[in-house]
Amino acid sequence: FTAWMLINRGVRVSLFDKAPDVASGASGNPCGLVMPRFSNDFSLDAQFYYNAFTQTTAWLSKLKKSYAELNWQQTGVIQLLNQGQLGKAARVAYPDYFAQILTKEQVSEKSALPVNSAGLYFPRAGYLSPKQLCEVMLQELRGKVSLQLQTEITQLNRVSEKWLLSNELGDVAGVDAVVLANSYMAEQLLPGSSINIEKNRGQLSMIKANTELQQCQVPLVYESYVTPPLAGIQTLGASYAADAQLTVCEDDHVKNILKLQQILSEKIDISLEQLDARVSFRAYSQDRMPIVGAVHDETFYQQNYADLHHGRQRTQYPEARYHAGLYVNVAHGSRGLVSSLPSARLIADLITDTPLSMSSTLLSRIHPARFLVRKLKKSV
Repeated sequence: FTAWMLINRGVRVSLFDKAPDVASGASGNPCGLVMPRFSNDFSLDAQFYYNAFTQTTAWLSKLKKSYAELNWQQTGVIQLLNQGQLGKAARVAYPDYFAQILTKEQVSEKSALPVNSAGLYFPRAGYLSPKQLCEVMLQELRGKVSLQLQTEITQLNRVSEKWLLSNELGDVAGVDAVVLANSYMAEQLLPGSSINIEKNRGQLSMIKANTELQQCQVPLVYESYVTPPLAGIQTLGASYAADAQLTVCEDDHVKNILKLQQILSEKIDISLEQLDARVSFRAYSQDRMPIVGAVHDETFYQQNYADLHHGRQRTQYPEARYHAGLYVNVAHGSRGLVSSLPSARLIADLITDTPLSMSSTLLSRIHPARFLVRKLKKSV
């Protein structure tokens, strides 16, 4: 997303990826949901994801007009709700174009599955293949981007007003600006930084053939999710585990199936023999919001903002200092298909020195220095 946005602003871009192909990590999943994050208030987090969802769905619809092969299915998505969530949702005046409360009978009718709970229907939401989306974007950028696969960058150094990118084989490139969009691996290139990125293992269960479940017409989201068939494959998942293993786990298949059965009023038989799997890692932050923007000067912050806990006026502090030409765009968690576009747009704004496409209040929720600022405010 970031490379696409920068190139469309006229910036020359080199894209480095340690994998042999694009979208080899979590972006290579066969199916992903494009939907807002459920919220019963209008907090800054909810505003961020609402704006991100609106931008992304409009952009996908426009992209599909140029690339008919893009498998963007805007069927809507149903978030199943328990009684407590349903009561809170009923007190929010959602406009019908954004969200509609459905009874369990209406959920069953719209999804074509026997569902045992009510839900919130997002009519403009949908699903697609993240990997195919990346391929379509690269197709549009053909001849405009320098793509270097199987090239891992392990060290960054500031030399003569440029960033020197290196690995164990030596220097790879010298560039004016660097955007770290390498998930939880970004921390390795920012030693000593307060930017803390955690990772979580997720296993998708991919169903090759199940006549009853293939009737599903709309994705259902619960503790997990199930999608309609896309390119002949249905997806269940994904599991959550604090595990560093990329091997397939049969127990995760069982958990994915059990979570599905719990939302159905009639059991659908799914055998383990019907399932394939894909395992990858999600990167997320402590507050479950993305980490996007210019990378701050840690030493400057520590020296100049150490007494934030005294509550002095903002105007009494010097302007924040950042590492010239160094940016980060990571920790999108399970909502990357929604949050990546506005995040990439923000990075492009910063690099091209154009007016920011995001308000300062929303920017503060994804700012890379927010964790350090919170720590300094709590210091005694």
